[in-house]
Amino acid sequence: LEVLNDRKYIVNDDWGLLESVLQIGALYDIKEVIDRVEESLIRSRNLTAAEKLLFADKHDSFRFIKLH
Repeated sequence: LEVLNDRKYIVNDDWGLLESVLQIGALYDIKEVIDRVEESLIRSRNLTAAEKLLFADKHDSFRFIKLH
């Protein structure tokens, strides 16, 4: 995980970083952080279709919790 300008994140293709990025995202701009995570994970050659669905579900649930 690389921090840029205190608010922008570039995430590598390591699936294991997802949880820590979501936790960090709670302190920053959650939409921007999650969008960057999603883009990175979907680009990853190691991400299976099942993992994409799991991430989409986590993504929506986490946004719902943050927004409500």
